[in-house]
Amino acid sequence: STYSARLPDKYTGWTDKLANVVSIDWSGFFLPEQCLGYDLRLVVSALSPVVLIALLMGTGIALRLYYWRTASPRPKLWAEAALGLLDLTPAGLVLIFCFVPSISASIFRSWSCQAYTISPPGEELEQVSYMRQDASVECGTDEHDSITRLATGFVVIWPVGSLVLYSALLLACYKPLQAKSPNALTKATAFLHREYKRNWYWWEAADLARKLFLTGFVLLVAEEEDSFVRLVVAVLVCSCYAVVIALVQPYKRFEDNILAVATSLVLLLLFLGASWTTIFLNIELRFPGDEPGQSASAVLGFRSENGLVNWMLVLTAAALLIFLVGTIIAIRRLAKVPTIRLVSTKQPPELALVDGLTWHLFLSHIWSTGQDAVAVIKNELKLLIPGIKIFLDVDDLKDIGSLEDYVDRTQVMLFFLSKGYFRSKNCLREIRTSLEKSKPLVLVQEADPAKGGGTLQELRAQCPEVLQPEIFDSGWAQTTWHRIDEYQRVSLKIISEALLLCSPHYLNLTSLPLFIPGEVQGQPISFSKSVVLWASPFDEGADELASELATNFSGLTVSTAEEAGDATHMLLYLNADTWSDERLAEQVTQARQDRLPIVMAHEN
Repeated sequence: STYSARLPDKYTGWTDKLANVVSIDWSGFFLPEQCLGYDLRLVVSALSPVVLIALLMGTGIALRLYYWRTASPRPKLWAEAALGLLDLTPAGLVLIFCFVPSISASIFRSWSCQAYTISPPGEELEQVSYMRQDASVECGTDEHDSITRLATGFVVIWPVGSLVLYSALLLACYKPLQAKSPNALTKATAFLHREYKRNWYWWEAADLARKLFLTGFVLLVAEEEDSFVRLVVAVLVCSCYAVVIALVQPYKRFEDNILAVATSLVLLLLFLGASWTTIFLNIELRFPGDEPGQSASAVLGFRSENGLVNWMLVLTAAALLIFLVGTIIAIRRLAKVPTIRLVSTKQPPELALVDGLTWHLFLSHIWSTGQDAVAVIKNELKLLIPGIKIFLDVDDLKDIGSLEDYVDRTQVMLFFLSKGYFRSKNCLREIRTSLEKSKPLVLVQEADPAKGGGTLQELRAQCPEVLQPEIFDSGWAQTTWHRIDEYQRVSLKIISEALLLCSPHYLNLTSLPLFIPGEVQGQPISFSKSVVLWASPFDEGADELASELATNFSGLTVSTAEEAGDATHMLLYLNADTWSDERLAEQVTQARQDRLPIVMAHEN
């Protein structure tokens, strides 16, 4: 009705049923539509969602105030009421998002009229227009004017009001979003901006404006007799929107950008199809030929409206298929990019900084035994977490006298534990400042003795006793730094998880499972042929390790017999007590004589 264009009934039966299902017109639940004027139906459909949303917001405030009465000490009343409003703001925004298109379309249909040509007896032909939604109301009469005045008020409440609300909320979120420092408002309004890149956080408001224009405001573009102009304008709007989406790619997820372009192009094709059918019908109406479709065929090449619509549907389906195939290929490629992802969503995590801070991570180390390792940590983290800000002295230190200030402007401190670290004056300055400022810590232990590594007990012994409990006994994340790539990735994930758990987005979590595409842990590993691993009963700890291996790798079975039997490999678990039983030495000797492969695991 908005564009005065309609496809043949054989194509629109299911769409009409779907439109009736999603239409927010609850007046029919109480009385048949024939018993209600369009003005009353409009009031019910426009105000009932407002009442529902108001009750929802009121419930949030009431719940907060209920618990406020028993709180001690009591916070300010208005502050608690504001928090109650924010508690259910996400649900309210979702309801507005769902209601706006349908209600706005109902409101704007108040201006939609259908013209009829009548010929009263003895009088000249005249044209009369009636409302499409209520054929008992003649357009241009006082009754119709009262409906359009009512609709104008509802335009202010719904289409204009929702757009103003979205814009105002997003504008209020500008500074914290740009600073990556979320607050209560940004969390409550995440529905509006969480799917978009930081520079395009306002795109939801722009997209709402597009929807409202195409479903309602376009009625104001031209009079009913010039409704074809609306189709032309809609085609131009969809074309420009599709191009802009493809260029700026406002969504964080690649597949969302592809989907947005695809839906815009499909909508464009539908408007083009509606334009062609309108032209077809007008040609047939004004220049009727000897046979149906003859005149339109000479211009458009189609002899029937159905043939034109069929080609439009084929073209739309082909466009969707091309986008689907392209999206699948692109997603498969992106899935292999080695960046940190959340196990729960398979998407990169949200990296944010507390307001006033400059760096996400500070790499505290001693040059003599930690410089090369922390340089690798910084470079790898910048690849794994794009956009991360890491302080490293060789890159960021401008004034050694401001070392405490650099620590103060950092969100998480990483202590790289190697020989000499706790004897360095500057390292101790960083450590003491971190503890004084209650900075979260990540402990990374160098494993290679040739690089200044040692056991955790040895490194702890070098730390001043007064600092030991706060550093080693406070439950901070801890990992060992290796120089084998796959082990490094495990350490980097532990560092990343500790870093993200201190980010404003994840402060309320205790764990945040992560993965890196292509990592060994994420790939199913199994033996190509059956393997029997012999764990001697005289090698304490070997059977436990062998059972763990069998649990994680298919095709592996464990034997704990006193003799090798049909075993294909022997597991030798090495620790301080390995050779306390002479029978194990005899078994190892026999295994070597029998050329049985021995797999050794050393206990750290």
